[in-house]
Amino acid sequence: MICLEVRTLWQGKVAIRDRYVKEAVSKREGLLIKHGEDKMAIPYKKLKESIVGKSDRRFQDQIGRDLPHYLIYFHWEPIVKQGVLC
Repeated sequence: MICLEVRTLWQGKVAIRDRYVKEAVSKREGLLIKHGEDKMAIPYKKLKESIVGKSDRRFQDQIGRDLPHYLIYFHWEPIVKQGVLC
């Protein structure tokens, strides 16, 4: 499982760099995305079908360390923890 942490959500979606999706596919692993205290797991078998969009243009890293990248969007569906009733 490839673990990532994101800081923002946009219109109920989470965006990650395309290289993480490519890495997960090549390693046949899922993604675990963390936002604040919430986490969302996307298993490898559902990875490609869970993609809801891709940015139209490439983005440059703000610090300039990485190559330009696309953003891949997923619906944000965090893991729900059930509390104890009693």
